[in-house]
Amino acid sequence: MKATLNYLILSLVVLSLWAGVISFGGILPEYALVFYALVAITTSVWGVKWIFCRRVSGIWIPLHVPVLTFLGYSLLRYFTSPVEHDSRVDLLHIGIYVTLYFLVAQNLHRSRDRLTILWALIILAVAQSFYGLWQYKTGSDQVLWLERGLDYHGRGSGTYYCPNHLAGFLEMALGLIVGWLIAYRNPDSPLQNRVLRNLFAVAALGFIGLGLYSTGSRGGWIAVGAAIPVLLVLAEVTRAVPSRILIIVFVIFACGVAGVASIRTVRERVSQTLAVDLGYRWGEQPVEVKGGIVGRTPIWRSTLRLIRDHPVIGTGPGTWRWMQLKYRLPESSIRPDFAHNDPLQLVAEYGLIGLILILAVFVCFYWQAIQLTRTSAETATRAFAIGALAAVTAILIHSFVDFNFHIPANASIVAVILGLVAAPALSEKERTRVPLLIKTVFGITLIALSVALAWVGRSRALASRAASRGFAAAQEHEWDDAVREYQTALRLDPHAPEIHSLIGDIYRTQSSLTTDEDLQEERKLIARRGVDSYKRALELNPYHPEIMLKMAAACELAGDPAQAFRWYQQAFQVDPNNAFAWIALGNFYRRQGDTVQAIAALEHARKLNPGDSTAVNILKQIRSAQP
Repeated sequence: MKATLNYLILSLVVLSLWAGVISFGGILPEYALVFYALVAITTSVWGVKWIFCRRVSGIWIPLHVPVLTFLGYSLLRYFTSPVEHDSRVDLLHIGIYVTLYFLVAQNLHRSRDRLTILWALIILAVAQSFYGLWQYKTGSDQVLWLERGLDYHGRGSGTYYCPNHLAGFLEMALGLIVGWLIAYRNPDSPLQNRVLRNLFAVAALGFIGLGLYSTGSRGGWIAVGAAIPVLLVLAEVTRAVPSRILIIVFVIFACGVAGVASIRTVRERVSQTLAVDLGYRWGEQPVEVKGGIVGRTPIWRSTLRLIRDHPVIGTGPGTWRWMQLKYRLPESSIRPDFAHNDPLQLVAEYGLIGLILILAVFVCFYWQAIQLTRTSAETATRAFAIGALAAVTAILIHSFVDFNFHIPANASIVAVILGLVAAPALSEKERTRVPLLIKTVFGITLIALSVALAWVGRSRALASRAASRGFAAAQEHEWDDAVREYQTALRLDPHAPEIHSLIGDIYRTQSSLTTDEDLQEERKLIARRGVDSYKRALELNPYHPEIMLKMAAACELAGDPAQAFRWYQQAFQVDPNNAFAWIALGNFYRRQGDTVQAIAALEHARKLNPGDSTAVNILKQIRSAQP
């Protein structure tokens, strides 16, 4: 029975990783239901194993300590968070990652398990590379049945929405396969099998490399370019691989880098980020940073200002996108959901305590992986440890310019890699036998945890799906159907501020469309229903400026301009440099007949976002209407 359950756990872990990647990286909750369900089922099978198997063993290594401590700290911060819903989503994902880590670390400690997951990830990476290359060659913006944004046109993203996140997955797969190629030896295998296996691995490496190229991800390219030399240095220091092989790999890698650098599109893409002065003289600037990095630096600067005010414990899980608005700079005209720098966002949300715990996780991981390359008698274990070092190094480097650790599929793969490195720490004979009472209680706890993961994940996924149906109905002005779908979503997730806001949008839109003079009282009544919905949304998230602006519009429709003005002022308290909010205020003054204040607000909006012509056009209209 134990062997059967181990096979089942291995299969379910593989299916969970595949489901996460295929379902748009797990970032869209309405499509992540299968991913959530598979993780929950795998956890329940582990619980059954603890309860019904006679002999169950476990391991305890240093890496477990910071992992568990960070989970406990995340739970504590959830209960003290100012935005419960967003913190709950963050806690759900952290719970999934920690669960996968321990599932793997405690159950999948055989070479067969590591090789199965390794090749499962490589096969998936090859498939994703083919899909990404097709998107790149055809210029398709289709991701399965969804259309992605035009910002990513001409780049491969596979089943991810963003090409940078496909790059995050492929760079991990590439690191794993390079480690396997340079370190795995099985002299007992027939020569023909070894040759065929290596040829397949080399072909897979080539396709993954092409897939990485198709993403156009500068962060992904840099991450691989830095991670492979780190892998070679660590392999040399630990004597895990003969030096002659490392020299050959380095020469091949250097030739590959030179070949890639000779491609015109690559040079153009990199030049959008870095401009190198070949005629550099002492005292001049040798490298100019521009392009995408410059677009992100205002976000990073505002995040640093946020960290300065909340250095120890941060603002709370998942709250960065709301709390940083107060600190964002005038030149940052967008409202991103992520900081495009995972370490900075970690400190902003969890403080220095969270940073220390996560640093401890990766320090323990590197120590454990290096120990395996030195002490393991199995070449499969050494090969996986070397590949894991490259994979994790690549994703960590990439995380400084992107947010791959906030993509459930990629973060889950990192958790599984960490678990596979932790798993072979002790042999089967050295693993601790667990007493009957303890293993029964722990098994029941695991089943309860699986139920909790399934319940929270199901509620989030189905609520998001119902909200999407409601939004589609609202676009067609099918108001009753939209409200019905939104009410279904609220029954599943009553504390979701966005859903309350969407209901408010329906009433506000209905009120604005009621223009008949005989129906003015009914118009105000409908607007007040919108005010009630927005009020509930702001009770759940008091830092959402867009809902405040909608609330102001609804109050104006309800015949209460004074209250509307107060909500505009409230929006500026949480997001003072929001150019759109200043345009909305200018239009409000214009409708109230205060031309002077309208012009002042619109001029301020124009200064905040000079690239947007909206404020300029309205100013022209106002001034042309003046005598």
